[in-house]
Amino acid sequence: MTVSFTRPRMRVDAIVKRFGAARKSFYSHFESKEALVVAALERRDERWMRWFVDATLARGKSPRAQLLGMFDVLHDWFAQPDFHGCAFLNASGEIADAEDPVRVVARDARATAELLLDAVSRASTQ
Repeated sequence: MTVSFTRPRMRVDAIVKRFGAARKSFYSHFESKEALVVAALERRDERWMRWFVDATLARGKSPRAQLLGMFDVLHDWFAQPDFHGCAFLNASGEIADAEDPVRVVARDARATAELLLDAVSRASTQ
């Protein structure tokens, strides 16, 4: 799934055509295009956070090493050829309505900030 699916001009017909699916099949899984984007962002958040936490913890045993390791992990992610920015910010930037379900799920993806604050707190008590 690419973030371009959030754009208003991207219709369900174009999505099902791109993936060779039937329109009926699409609607048996998703109520709307927005529901697809919300599901994709939620899945992305779960997978990305699992990767980020595992990669950060692998950088060292001490809280300080893990905190500093976060920046190395992010640097490695930014350097990947398929890096296109934060999916949540990209999706939010394409939706004007602040109460749109896509913007709501993007706004609620706060786990990264909470993880960073926890790491700072643990490192400062070392």
